[in-house]
Amino acid sequence: MTMGTHQDVVLHEVPQRVIEHDISAYLTDAFTELREEHNFELTDDPLEDHWPGADLLYQLIKMAVPLFIVAAMIYRFIRQAELPQEGLNTILTSRKIGHLSDMGKVYSTVLKAMEVNLSDSSAKEKLYNEFRLIVGATVCLAEPLSRTELAALLCMSPGQVQIRLRPLHALLDVREHGDAAIRPLHLSFREFLTHQQVHAQPFSINAQSIHHTLWKQCLRLLSGPNGLRENICGLRHPGQLRDEVPANVINQRIPSTMQYACRYWVYHVQHSTYRLYNEDEVYTFLQEHFLHWLEALSLLDRLADAIKFVDILRGRIAVGIHFHYFVKIGDLLNLV
Repeated sequence: MTMGTHQDVVLHEVPQRVIEHDISAYLTDAFTELREEHNFELTDDPLEDHWPGADLLYQLIKMAVPLFIVAAMIYRFIRQAELPQEGLNTILTSRKIGHLSDMGKVYSTVLKAMEVNLSDSSAKEKLYNEFRLIVGATVCLAEPLSRTELAALLCMSPGQVQIRLRPLHALLDVREHGDAAIRPLHLSFREFLTHQQVHAQPFSINAQSIHHTLWKQCLRLLSGPNGLRENICGLRHPGQLRDEVPANVINQRIPSTMQYACRYWVYHVQHSTYRLYNEDEVYTFLQEHFLHWLEALSLLDRLADAIKFVDILRGRIAVGIHFHYFVKIGDLLNLV
């Protein structure tokens, strides 16, 4: 193929032997690196040469084919285990789980490993509740947030979020150091958790309930003492152009988590089961902060979305609630 040309590759047209060869090469190199690191750190309990061995390696390869991401998840789980051999044994045991795809077996294995050392029922319930909130938010967000941003949105400490996400490095792109955005390695993880399948219990997530929590948390943030307010960026005069406001000023006065809340609280209302009522939290927020919200959207270069947001909210008005709910908003939109 000549330089500068492009060739599309359709995955289902790639011969399985080619995919199997690539996954084999990846796992072989990865396990070699893991074995060398382990033997360097634990000289008293070394892994044997060529660990995990050709037979077990072939079983892992067969689990992964044709999805390279499954191979990556398997390796990340084994690497994250306290002892690689224990992680390997856990993964191989997962093959006995019936009625699940190989990717589903990896998901189920990783989740069950989180509770294996918890014998106390209250500790397990705490794990399940925090998992549903933190991981549920992670898979339901409109766009990924970092650990610090997610903690601010959920009104938790970054340490709490980190503790719950640490065992999930096999399933989520979570950096141990730094504060990069957190996202699932594969979109099927969200489907696995939110389809309310028996095998995902007790880690199943009700997506509509999570969206409900998220819009309330967004409004909490925007309505708080450090939330939206008039002239939030301290502009010199009302007619100052958006292009004249330095980006660092906007990011300082409207931090990233607040930017997310401004842009997506309506998205979360839309995807929840909530219906709007007079004098509810949404009504109160719009009465107090509608113009402040418009100003923030303008500074974020998203003012054009305001009409779409109001149309979505109109569609969420509960049956029987009179049109007065949005009379004030309709009047104010003439100012946009």
